[in-house]
Parts: sequence; C-alpha cells; structure tokens
Amino acid sequence: MSMLADAISPSSSEAVGLLAVDEDEKEPVSRTRNLVLGRLSPSFILINVLVISLVVNAIQLGVWLRERAAANRCRSPVAGLRPSKLVSFGEKTEWSDTSNMTALDELWYGWDVNQGVIQLPKDSHFGSTQDFPWDESKGLYMLNSYHGLHCLKIIYSYIRDWEEGRARVQTIDHVAHCLEVIRADIVCEADDTLLPFDIEQRTEMPPKRMCRSWGQLKEFAIQNSACFLRHEPSDPLYDTLTEYMNCPPSSPYYSFVEGLKAMNST
Repeated sequence: MSMLADAISPSSSEAVGLLAVDEDEKEPVSRTRNLVLGRLSPSFILINVLVISLVVNAIQLGVWLRERAAANRCRSPVAGLRPSKLVSFGEKTEWSDTSNMTALDELWYGWDVNQGVIQLPKDSHFGSTQDFPWDESKGLYMLNSYHGLHCLKIIYSYIRDWEEGRARVQTIDHVAHCLEVIRADIVCEADDTLLPFDIEQRTEMPPKRMCRSWGQLKEFAIQNSACFLRHEPSDPLYDTLTEYMNCPPSSPYYSFVEGLKAMNST
C-alpha cells in the first residue's frame, strides 16, 4: 500500500511532471487570451456601443416617421390644423335647445359665415377662381367648413319660415343643394366613430372624438380675410365691390379699403 501511495502521490516525480506539463500548457493560453482581450477590448466595446446606438436611432426614427405620417394624414390641407381637442358628442347644447326659440334663432342667424371667404396667393393646385378685387395676385376662396355652416343656416331658415308660416326666403332648390353638400361631406369623411345603438336608453355617452380647433380655423380665416360681407339679394349693393370693403383691422388691406370708403363718403 505504501508503494502504491507513493506511486500516485503528487510529490512523486511522475505526478509532478504531469502537473508541470498541464500548468505549462495553461499558462501560455491564459497569457495569450489576456493579451488579445487587452488589445481588442476598447475596440470591441466601441463597436458594440456604435451598433447599439445605430439600432436605437433607427428604431426612434421609425417611430417618429410613423407618428409624423399619421399626424400629416390628419392635418388639414390649407390651414395645417391637426386634431387637438376632445369633444363629447350626443349631449344637448344650446344649438338644439328649443325651449327658447328666440335664443336659438339668434344663435343660428348670428353665425358669421362671411368670415369663411378668404384670399390666398393663386395656386394651380387650388383650381381657377375669381380674383381678389384689391390684389390680382390673390384668388378668392371659401373654406369648406364655413360653406357647410352656410348650408345649415339655409336649411334652418327654411324650416323656421315654414314652421312660422312666413314667406320662405330660401328656395327648395337652394335647400336641396345644401342637403347634397352635407351628404357629400358625410360620405367623403366616412367617419367610423362607434355610437351606442339604443340611443334613448343609453347609460353612457358616446366616446369623445378628437377634433381640430375651430378657433384656430377662425384665426386662419381672419388672417387671410377677403374683407367680404354678403348683402341680401334685394339690396342694391348685392354682388358689388362694396361687399369686399369690410376688412378686419389686422388685414393688410384695411388702410387701403378705409381710404376708399373715405373717398366715397366725400
């Protein structure tokens, strides 16, 4: 047993020799690995950081482009308005309150749609149109939203005249035209907002809708005002240059038009 133990003992020359060989083999490998890692480590880290940075930037760019594309799809083509405010639909407002018809008439008849007639630099993309009287480089246009409101006023006026037994100011042809305009707008929009089916017995209001700001559109209209104020067809000033002499003070044509008024009054 003693001889066997000596034979396998680490202190034996054979065992020591074997161990010495193993350590000699490991030491160069370890030194080589440390040397390689020591030389390549900064470059390796830098490359990885750059790759990660590029990937992150690419992802952020993709997200930004998608969000921008979505925003531009909802952006109005001329004024550049984007949906910016939540509005509840279905609630009763003063615009449908028939408990005071005098107040309701004031609301509907008092809505100024003349504001929607604007002047802009002529552009072939806008199509041909009438010249702005005070600047031939500008064309006359009406914002579609204001035209829709004009049509609603026409229909409201027709209904009220019929209800009150008054002579109708609006013709059925004009009313039918306005109904077609509103119908076409609805079909064009193809709005898929979900509304509760059993409206009379609903327990929750329809979801709010993200809308563009009417105030911003109004501001755009005033900034580009055509100084227009429509007179009644029976008025001698109807469809004359006088209808374009109502500039807001902020208009670049205000001083010129006021000068014309002063000349005409003398």
